[in-house]
Amino acid sequence: EGNCSLQGRARVHGNLSTMASDDDSDGGSSKSRLSSDESHGRDGCGGGSGGGVGRCDKFNLFDEGEEDPLSLDQSKFPVWNWDHVRPWVILRRADAYSDDQIRQIAGHDIIVLEKMNGFKTYGNNEEGSLSAAKRIKAVHPNIKTLFYLNAMIHYPGYAANDTYKEEWATRDKNSKTNEVLMFKGRYFWYDHRNLDFREWWITRALEMLSHDEIDGIFIDGIM
Repeated sequence: EGNCSLQGRARVHGNLSTMASDDDSDGGSSKSRLSSDESHGRDGCGGGSGGGVGRCDKFNLFDEGEEDPLSLDQSKFPVWNWDHVRPWVILRRADAYSDDQIRQIAGHDIIVLEKMNGFKTYGNNEEGSLSAAKRIKAVHPNIKTLFYLNAMIHYPGYAANDTYKEEWATRDKNSKTNEVLMFKGRYFWYDHRNLDFREWWITRALEMLSHDEIDGIFIDGIM
């Protein structure tokens, strides 16, 4: 199970649309590509003659024909240099964080507000995460906050779930009853072939990115 972070409001819709369209029911395929300067191993990328392993001076994620999003507004990205490893943490708490916990969390450069954050106190994950992010940024204004969403599994606790439809769940086409497949017997698997589902998923991500407290989306479950 993989994950990915998308940061910056302007680029989210295109990138998420690409992610979701890899297995369209009409057989279409995504044109998303990963590219570096000319080839892997050159100009400081990878382990070739250009530089050390794992270091890239330029690395892009964008669609064919699109402008490199990393050449645009980078205000939502953490400041980076090779002199300092940026500490980050992924965390969740069902109720509100204490002031001491907020100060400890704010000691990091990047945080991921996982599922189930503050839902017992604030009613849902969105409001709980927004409250936590606002308090954390009050201590560390330059911290980057990512909101957690899963690309495959329908977890509870989100306000956006009120408009989710069960018909968007993956079904076992080989069974006689066409039963819904469940993760751990508890949670729906998303069916990315459904366009309405994809629009719903993208909309919920964009809604969170409309808040100043949220700098990006941490996408879990990219298969």
